[in-house]
Amino acid sequence: MLWALEVKKSDVEAMSRFEEKELFKSYMEDYNTATLPNKKFYDLEAWERETAATGGGGGGGGGGGGGGGERMVFNDEAERKKELLAERQREHAERLRAAYEELQTTDKAQAMREQELMRAKMALAYRTGDQKEAARLAERLKPDEPK
Repeated sequence: MLWALEVKKSDVEAMSRFEEKELFKSYMEDYNTATLPNKKFYDLEAWERETAATGGGGGGGGGGGGGGGERMVFNDEAERKKELLAERQREHAERLRAAYEELQTTDKAQAMREQELMRAKMALAYRTGDQKEAARLAERLKPDEPK
C-alpha cells in the first residue's frame, strides 16, 4: 500500500496479519473522513493520469536529469504499433522522396509525358477510325520485353 509506505513509513510486507489489519483500519478511517494527505491516496490511477497530463509535476523525489521520467503505463503492444506505423510512414516518405529525385535527375518525367501524349493520340485515332495509326501507336506503347 502506497499510503502505508508514504504516510505511516511502514513496510506492509514485514508486518504481521494483525498489524496489517490495524493499519488498514486506520487507512479506512482517514479515507472515509476524507483526511488523507494527498489526492493520490483516493484514486491513484486518476492522479497518475493527471500528473502525466500536466507534465509529471509532483512526486518522485529530486533526482534530476532528462530522460522523460519513470513510465507509469506499460502498454508495449500499442507502443510497438505506433513505432511500426511511424517506421512505415518514414519509409514511405523516403520512397516518395527518392522517386521525386529520380524524376528530377533523369528524363523519366519527359518520357512519361510523351507516353501519355501518345495514348491520347491513339485514342483519337481509334475514334476517328484511323486503324493503321492506332495500331502503330499501340505497338509503340507496348512495354519492352524483359531481357
